[in-house]
Amino acid sequence: MLLRTRVVLIVAVAFLLLTGGLIVASWQRERLVEDRRSEETFQTQTLLWSKIVERYEQDLRAQLRALLSPALADALDNGRQDEVQKILEADIGRLQSERHVDQVDLVDDDGEVLLTTASGFPPPTLLDAGTVSQIMADPQVLALVQQDSSRRFRITVAQPVIGRSGQISGALAAAIDSDRALAELSEGLGGDAYILSLRNRVAHGTNEALAKQLAFDLPIRQRYIEHRTVVGRVYQIASVPLVDAVGRVVGALVTVKDVTTTVSRVDRVGLASVLMVVLGVALIIAFLIWYLRRSFGPLDDAITGLNALSRGDTSVQIFAPKNDEIGRIAAAVEVFRDHARTIDRYRDERERQRRRQERMIRRQMLALADTLDEEARGEVLGDLDAIVQDRRESEAAYDPNRGDEDQLTLLSSVLKQLCNRMLADIAERRKAEKIRETFGKYIDPRVVESLLLDPNIGGQQQVMTVSFADMQGFTSLSERLNPSELVSVLNDYLTLMSRPIKDQHGIVDKYMGDAVMAFWGPPFTMDMSQASEACLAALEQREEVRAWVNRLMRSGRFTHEIERIDIRCGIATGELIVGSIGSDQSRTYTVLGDTANLAARLETANKALGTRMLISGSTRELAGARIETREMEKIIVMGKTEATVVYELLAEAGKLDDHTARLRDHFEMGLRRYYRRDWQGAVSAFEECLALRPHDAPSERLLKRSLALRAAPPPDDWTGAWTLLEK
Repeated sequence: MLLRTRVVLIVAVAFLLLTGGLIVASWQRERLVEDRRSEETFQTQTLLWSKIVERYEQDLRAQLRALLSPALADALDNGRQDEVQKILEADIGRLQSERHVDQVDLVDDDGEVLLTTASGFPPPTLLDAGTVSQIMADPQVLALVQQDSSRRFRITVAQPVIGRSGQISGALAAAIDSDRALAELSEGLGGDAYILSLRNRVAHGTNEALAKQLAFDLPIRQRYIEHRTVVGRVYQIASVPLVDAVGRVVGALVTVKDVTTTVSRVDRVGLASVLMVVLGVALIIAFLIWYLRRSFGPLDDAITGLNALSRGDTSVQIFAPKNDEIGRIAAAVEVFRDHARTIDRYRDERERQRRRQERMIRRQMLALADTLDEEARGEVLGDLDAIVQDRRESEAAYDPNRGDEDQLTLLSSVLKQLCNRMLADIAERRKAEKIRETFGKYIDPRVVESLLLDPNIGGQQQVMTVSFADMQGFTSLSERLNPSELVSVLNDYLTLMSRPIKDQHGIVDKYMGDAVMAFWGPPFTMDMSQASEACLAALEQREEVRAWVNRLMRSGRFTHEIERIDIRCGIATGELIVGSIGSDQSRTYTVLGDTANLAARLETANKALGTRMLISGSTRELAGARIETREMEKIIVMGKTEATVVYELLAEAGKLDDHTARLRDHFEMGLRRYYRRDWQGAVSAFEECLALRPHDAPSERLLKRSLALRAAPPPDDWTGAWTLLEK
């Protein structure tokens, strides 16, 4: 590569790196600005919605105060339902005609609906049994955004009805449909607004046609913002959780804005910036090429002159300006050429002198031969002929033409050998690629590569991580599908399950129906990262399956039973035998050992523990801080006598929501008290867990066991381990 070409490349690469750094910095700045804008969007949306709801709640409070009267309380105390209806009928009719309320309910202290303005059979009620109990226990005005029995979101205010005796005789509730609040929110934000249920279904909205096009699939329990393109328009979708009076997430408040113009402007600015950078790089490279070609011209002349001098040609002319280093190099070559010419002249002069001396010696020897007799004269002439022949042979030995022919012959032979060797190498590579292409569909390409290098590779003992993942609900699904549909669904499922394994550098060992076995470890995975990569693959598998189930539900080809499909996964780390194992007729590359059996047992143990993903203690220790887990009680799986410490895999590090983190902390606190035989402390901790997440299976199980052990304490040799009776 020419020097000027290297200079151009170095400068171009330096400029590109500088430009790339500026682009990355600009991108990072844009990300920070976008995060700040997203935060402002969430705050604005939440604040405006809170103000709207607060205004409606105040209005409903005022209307309820107007409806409440001592006569109503007395009639309700005495059970005179007809009189209650007469007292409220006129005021309720006026409120509905003036659109101050959409529904009014009156319930007694047992939660029985005495009066409602709702229609339908049965009519939707505003207050459930839990809310009525809360009002009866704490006679305060209750305001909340909740779903009624018809699954509609209402802004509801409930107030206790207190009689003359001071006793609570019932509760009066008034509600306004959320459509009004959404309309005001849409007008205030300049877009459309929706309320989604926990199943991502639109309960209320200002533009149903747009909602169908967008097909919401949002994380309901966390704040979320994205841009989505529909029918050539770009929409910004912002979602915040919608909570009730006790802080439970009951839905999501979603706003949609048309940002096509803004996005198009940003795209045009970005394209213009890229074009300017490309044009700048092209201009700089073109200028460098022109300038370096002009500056390196004397050096090219000097190189040409040196090549000519190496061939013995001293007639070449060199242009040698002396205004820079390259000019001085060319001038030095010009001086060298002059010296070479002088040496050539001296050589030619010496050659002419030598030839004159040879001619003179020859004449003298001929003259000497004439003076001798015939025999002596023949010997002298013979010596002279031998000298001439030796001279000719010496000159022929250094004949440049014949030397070039010998070199060309040798070069041709070498090139022919190289071509033959290259063709043979290409044929071998094509053969190996064909083998990799054929077997790569059945065996991981990395395993194929190892088998090509050593087909008879034996078993080696390594520390490996094994994963077993199985589909929950596959049996019921398979009973409702014909064979072709079942194969298609199963292939899609196994493809989704295999992709995270390969992305996390794992090896798919085998498919067993709807179950997938995989392993991580040398030489395919680093020792320190194998456990964390196996756990991350399991988390990605569950996310992939959830998204796949949602797509199947939206397609309309399957019933709601497919919603119950999920995966169970077991992961264990330990020493295993890995290699090509089998008979002379059939072999497979797999892993064997107690660790693989433990991973299979942990996958099945999920059903008993009420979890989805269990990992062994050694896996948790090796994965380190890259995952979030919850410690479970020690278990004794089938086939083992020693207890095994297991953990529930919750999330990747940094991605665990606060609610689940609090549940995990209370659970592990209860587990420590459980092991210390502090039954009352354990019961309190597990009850707090169930308050955070009702029907949490591990908490329910340990709460029942703690209550039982508190009533009948275990023997002194009790270790807290739980024996599983199923494989």
